[in-house]
Amino acid sequence: MRLLFAPALLLLLPACASQTQEVLPLSRAIVGASQIARIEIILQPTAQPAVAALDGRAETSGAQGPAAQSFKPMLEAAVREAALRSGLNSGRTLRLVLDIDAIEVQGTGAALFGRADRLAGTVYVRDAQNGAALGQLYVDVGGGSAGPIALAIRGGGVRERLARAFADRVAGALSGRKPPSY
Repeated sequence: MRLLFAPALLLLLPACASQTQEVLPLSRAIVGASQIARIEIILQPTAQPAVAALDGRAETSGAQGPAAQSFKPMLEAAVREAALRSGLNSGRTLRLVLDIDAIEVQGTGAALFGRADRLAGTVYVRDAQNGAALGQLYVDVGGGSAGPIALAIRGGGVRERLARAFADRVAGALSGRKPPSY
């Protein structure tokens, strides 16, 4: 029985590789003392086909709420919500430019064999008034596990969970608080 426990545990543990890297350090004056005025989302050519496919599925799914939204408004709403939860509601106004270079939501077969879901991109933090650069982050969220049990745990709403995790990492960096783990 013990011989089966270790492999089963490995199937259940997500292989999360989420990280936030400060490419250009955030201005200390804004950490915990800012609010988001504007968010722009740019999709790099490497992300555009996946977003188009995911948006097509969202349109035809008949789902409600974030699952029914196209990617850009859904991600923007997730970032705004995470910022408010993190206490970013006063101080210097910021303009965030989210330059998304990768989004991968695996199909059932790929997820079954351990391919990871992923959302990654560069976040440019700028002053909303004068456009001054205040920092730059690279956010890479994702994870995946192999096997039928892990696939069952993964469930649906992967795109929305990736957006929330990405948003929490951005808000965590701007607020100085550790983001929740997904």
